[in-house]
Amino acid sequence: VNAGVRSSTLRWYMEGRSDGNVYVSLILNPGNAQVLVKEWGPLQHNFLGFWHHVTVTIRFARIFTTTSSSPAVTIPQAFLFVDGVSVMSSNEGKDFLNIDLAGSLVLKSGLSSIVVGGADPDIPAIGYEHFQGGMDDIRVWWPSCPQSDDPSKCNPYAFLYPKLASGEREPAAGIQDTEVTMSQVCKPVKDAMFLRTLTAQQSNGLLAYYDFDDPVNRGIIIDKATEWGSPAACMGEDRVSQTCPGCTDTCAFGNCREFDVECIVNYVDNQDAIDDIYSQSGTCLCRNVDNCPTTTKNCQCPGELHRTCSKCLLAMYVNPANQTALCISIEGAPLADELNPNMYPDCRDPGLVGTPTNAFVTSITDVFCPADAYCQSWTCSCYDPLADSGVYRSGSTVDQIEGTGTCDETCADEAEQVYSGSGTKGNPPVTIYPCCDQIAMCSDWNLTSGLCVGTSFIPCRGDSCGPQEHATINCGITSCCSAFVEPPAKQEDKGPDTSDDAGDAAISCTVTYNQAGTISLSCEMSQTTDGSTSYSASFGGGGSS
Repeated sequence: VNAGVRSSTLRWYMEGRSDGNVYVSLILNPGNAQVLVKEWGPLQHNFLGFWHHVTVTIRFARIFTTTSSSPAVTIPQAFLFVDGVSVMSSNEGKDFLNIDLAGSLVLKSGLSSIVVGGADPDIPAIGYEHFQGGMDDIRVWWPSCPQSDDPSKCNPYAFLYPKLASGEREPAAGIQDTEVTMSQVCKPVKDAMFLRTLTAQQSNGLLAYYDFDDPVNRGIIIDKATEWGSPAACMGEDRVSQTCPGCTDTCAFGNCREFDVECIVNYVDNQDAIDDIYSQSGTCLCRNVDNCPTTTKNCQCPGELHRTCSKCLLAMYVNPANQTALCISIEGAPLADELNPNMYPDCRDPGLVGTPTNAFVTSITDVFCPADAYCQSWTCSCYDPLADSGVYRSGSTVDQIEGTGTCDETCADEAEQVYSGSGTKGNPPVTIYPCCDQIAMCSDWNLTSGLCVGTSFIPCRGDSCGPQEHATINCGITSCCSAFVEPPAKQEDKGPDTSDDAGDAAISCTVTYNQAGTISLSCEMSQTTDGSTSYSASFGGGGSS
């Protein structure tokens, strides 16, 4: 089968091999760059020396290529039937399933000629011989549409896809490629196997029929096929959107921008938009952090890492009612209304910052961004704010080859310490949310009104809250949670140890905290059995703003 140019040729041939068996092969573009489409065999041992009915069916399908907005053609179906029975492809059909249909089996142009009994004389075929044997009743069928009961009528890929992430296939037709029968894909051919004369209805889709019963006149063999026209579905300017009767045009090639990622990308110039398209299709699986798309949330991070916001457009301010509320913190032009679904005010609005009470706006730590719509950039993090697990801004190890990632249980800076826990409104916790840097958060927002309404969040304190008077406002902000920890005002002393092997013991701690954000904790334990031994420990650190 020649497609008009030498680079687009299909060659179907039989081959006797040294093991005494006969195989049948279909190759695309024979030559140095040829691709084996499918191989069948070995055929039964009684194949040679007897007459057989041999049927080869090939189904083409439109496919999108990034080099052209016009459809290319690939080969999702190729079957061989001998005497009406399917012949298993070699290697149990696995070779065909592993072929890249879009990359390896694309024809460059339409078909123009068919050569039977040997290779096309215009195409080199070194090593190939002419067919040695007899042929009769050669029929070429080219229906405009598959038969009405073909399980793949509306979907030429229905015997192959979908393919699961595990590699297993659950074909849309419910039939595996290796299980297809002649009745399912070419029933008219099977029904006419033993008929020498066909009615108009029986020959529907029959392109050519040669029974060799009439004398050959000047090398011309009489074609017994009825009149055949080009498929009606291929006519008109909108031919790529037309479908066979009974098939919806939703998945037609003309609508490929609705469902085909490669097709969509060809019409999009913005790389961020392309990343978003891939993520929405469920194909965004990141093998590292640095190259993971930043403009969309729907990308799977490697290993243990979580998808978190890395740039939040929201900030917190105290409204006239002494409530913590949200505003848009952005440089340059105000945020467009379509990007501000909750219509939060601009943090630069004079109505927000015009009085001393609400003169201070605090940016929300990005990982705690209250709404996805206001996250401008995404990353992969070891800390999961939803589950309050992991260590915020800790180090991680990513294996790009395996696509795995593991998180450290310590902060990246060895001088910092990791704390965990939570507090209640008006009652700071002894330990603070696990992280390795300063954070500002509220655990419960009414996003419609933009108010922090939670009763379990960390109150505002430290330099990040502005002047000292604002440190008493329950604004849902924590200054930092690394080396800085604010213990209760007074820590109870432990009672004496009454065990036999330990004498009377006492421990006392002193906490010193100043306005500059520095804290010191000193503890002393004395062993009073003989008064000769005492232990003490202390640590201190500076708060950050």
